[in-house]
Amino acid sequence: MSGSAVVWSDDLENGLILLERAMTLGPLDPSFFMNLVMVAAAELCLGRTERAQRSAALNPNWDSAYLFLAAAFARLDRLDEARAALARFLAQWPGATVTTLRKRLPFRSGSSFDMILDGLRKAGLPE
Repeated sequence: MSGSAVVWSDDLENGLILLERAMTLGPLDPSFFMNLVMVAAAELCLGRTERAQRSAALNPNWDSAYLFLAAAFARLDRLDEARAALARFLAQWPGATVTTLRKRLPFRSGSSFDMILDGLRKAGLPE
C-alpha cells in the first residue's frame, strides 16, 4: 500500500522500490496484480511501458490495468492496441472521460497525470 501511495504522490522511483519489494516478498499474494498495475503506472510516467501488458494479463477484470495499458500503447503509437485496451477499460467503466478521470484518480503531479491523460486522448478517450 505504501508503494502505491508514494507513486500517487509522484515520488515514482521510491514508489517503484517499495512496490518491487512487496512483489518480491509476496509473489503469491492474491493482490499481486494491483502492485503490478501501480508499477505499470509509475513506469509509464517515467517513459517505460513494458509492464502495463503484464498487469492486464494477470487480472483481466481490473479496469485500471486497461487504463494504463491503453496509455502505454498510445505512447508507443500502437493505436489499434491502445483502442482495444481503452474499449476494455470503458466496458468496465462506461462513460469515463478525461474530465472524470482527472477528478477521480489521485495523482498529485500534473506532469505525470497529463502524460497518462494525453495517451488516453490519443487512444480515443473523449474529453
